[in-house]
Amino acid sequence: MAITVQESFEEFIKNISITCDYSNMIENRTNVVIKLLEEKFDTIEIFPVGSLLTYTVIKGHVDIDIVLVLHYAKYIKKRAPLDIFKRIKKVLINYKTEITKKNVHSVKLKFKTAPNVNIIPVSKVSIDDTFSHYNFPDISKDIWIASNPKIHTKEMRALSIYKGQLVQIIKEWNINNHNY
Repeated sequence: MAITVQESFEEFIKNISITCDYSNMIENRTNVVIKLLEEKFDTIEIFPVGSLLTYTVIKGHVDIDIVLVLHYAKYIKKRAPLDIFKRIKKVLINYKTEITKKNVHSVKLKFKTAPNVNIIPVSKVSIDDTFSHYNFPDISKDIWIASNPKIHTKEMRALSIYKGQLVQIIKEWNINNHNY
């Protein structure tokens, strides 16, 4: 049992963090899903994002977020965001999937054991032949939102371990108190 405040925080962080063995399983599942997506779609790029890469994941609330960068003309042009999700779900018809609308708009690939995988279809935007950002779908508003998750991940990973742990504590608070 912890005696000091410092020991209490260290014990708390240990209780909400995932283990190394679980991290290895997550990496393997990520690689399997990326390979599956490469086989099923004509992609520009596929990469993981989210709390697993920024070391801010909370035990018991783990999912894998994978960005699926699709060819604009082939998959996205003149289509509503929801249509893109439905198309992905149709391609993955042999798998248990659902379209999610909470936090991340994605097609969730469900597994018998955690973690599930959120597949987030995006388009890559260039201006004057120079990469600018990715467009992410928001199906509740039927719009595309500009973002660059690679920059966000890089900035989060650059934080000190203590700031990352602060993010974990805030997430745990939000989960247990159902609000921000």
